[in-house]
Amino acid sequence: MRKRKVSKARRPDFIAMACTTASVSFREVLTPDELINVLLSGKVSKKRRPHVRTLFDEAPPALLQGLAEDVARWTKPGQLERNLRRLASGLGATHGVERWLKSG
Repeated sequence: MRKRKVSKARRPDFIAMACTTASVSFREVLTPDELINVLLSGKVSKKRRPHVRTLFDEAPPALLQGLAEDVARWTKPGQLERNLRRLASGLGATHGVERWLKSG
């Protein structure tokens, strides 16, 4: 009898999936570097505001939670959460960050 190889489940690339979700309705795409910079700085350029708002409003909560977990590795505890709340408020995102954000 042959042994079956058990593959380790790979963690989804939440950053890439978030960029795709944010860019579906737009000609220009939001790049991973742009998204990470926005989330880490809490600032978004005018040309990327629609992308980030679309991401916050249309992405499934599990995608946004995974994105927050991935990006939080590169900042001080609590900073990402503050940036996300500020971004969502400033963009008028209709689905509040509190719905999906896990405080670290």
